Amino acid sequence: MAKAVKLVVGDSLILAGWSRADGSPLQRGIWRCGAASGDLVATDGAWDGTTESWTARVPPSGLGDGSHPVTIVVTTTAGDSAVDTLPVVVHGQPRLSLLISDFNDQTLKTWWASSWYPFLSLDSAAAKVVTDSMRVRTDSGLGSPYLDLKGTIVQPAGLTYPNMLSAAFGVPARFDSTVAALDIVGIDFDLKTSHSSSTGSFQLMTNSTAVTDWDVQVVALPNTKGQWVHQSILFDQLKQGGWGKVVGALDPKILTFIEFRALGAGDVGVALDNVAFLGTRGEPVIGVGSRAKSLPALSLHGHKLSISVEGAWNLRVVGADGRVRERRSGKGPAQWALEPSRGMTWAVLETPGRRTILAVSPSMR
Repeated sequence: MAKAVKLVVGDSLILAGWSRADGSPLQRGIWRCGAASGDLVATDGAWDGTTESWTARVPPSGLGDGSHPVTIVVTTTAGDSAVDTLPVVVHGQPRLSLLISDFNDQTLKTWWASSWYPFLSLDSAAAKVVTDSMRVRTDSGLGSPYLDLKGTIVQPAGLTYPNMLSAAFGVPARFDSTVAALDIVGIDFDLKTSHSSSTGSFQLMTNSTAVTDWDVQVVALPNTKGQWVHQSILFDQLKQGGWGKVVGALDPKILTFIEFRALGAGDVGVALDNVAFLGTRGEPVIGVGSRAKSLPALSLHGHKLSISVEGAWNLRVVGADGRVRERRSGKGPAQWALEPSRGMTWAVLETPGRRTILAVSPSMR
């Protein structure tokens, strides 16, 4: 039994496999999904051997929103049959479903009236984290207020992990009903970061009641070097460090808090605006702006990366180790399939004076 395949409404499901029979030759293969069904197509054009490889396409019309078992049946000329089942989960396109904070009221309040707060290292007294400020600021260039956290991080000799400073908010226990209603799958935000050390880094961290040993689920964030970028992160991109108890994929119904972390000694800055949860059900939230909305359009659709600009552009795909995995340049809109890659990568699109950074997860490719 394979793990569930995740699709978006409108996707087709391509099946590929092989079957083997003892004795009698294989005669036919079919797939069924709800009321829809179709044939498995033998790779060599005919079902006539004891071993056959096959493919099939389940069209979007056969895959509605929700969970579906896709059943595969192969039969032999002697009337014997074998059955396998593939679980498939289909959801709607992620959209802004719940605004957390846009800071337009000049406060650090979230939609459920709790407040953002600076979160220091567990050993903050020894680490001597100095927090300059976490406040709502308004800059003259872009007008609207935003959260701004600045600080200096010192790394003590006895601390075995990178010291950190975070902008964080708590998630209420009643959030589970909201997750169920909107099918919350991720988080969307505008981000500006800076670090005085070349080895400093940033993370989005979540904690849930499933994690009891601080092996929390995280995903790397870019050092934007003082530029605003737009980020859309699905929760299945987050991974545990691996040193504690493995709890599996993040379940947003049991979230307890979320942090935007700066790690490593140095002068750091983390700025956030237009923070919202992504969901796949319900009406989208309208009227949420973006500080990066004037940047070139860069988006990921299944395995394909799309660029929507009229002028010249340069793109590179960069791994967590800083190595460039792929380079492209062009003019005007473009789309292509990304090369498979292990680990977290970022697509960085640059046009004159502008940059867009998109986090790319292996699970999305």
